[in-house]
Amino acid sequence: EDPISAVELLRAGNERFTRGQVLAPHRNMERVKNLAGGQHPFAAFLSCADSRVPVEILFDQGFGDIFVVRVAGDGSNPPGGG
Repeated sequence: EDPISAVELLRAGNERFTRGQVLAPHRNMERVKNLAGGQHPFAAFLSCADSRVPVEILFDQGFGDIFVVRVAGDGSNPPGGG
């Protein structure tokens, strides 16, 4: 995906989530099996480790669609910081 298409997919997924009309794409065992050979997420997130912020669900994405790195506290500070 190009960046504009990726942002549009995320925006549309978040809109579905906020309207309560989630599609839950790629959230099944067939998708998990298909990813055994590799993954190709179209977006990456640096997110809070808080369980109340499930990025995949907030953007209505499924297994392998996005790459999420979760950190706790100020774990994302540059080297030498906090």
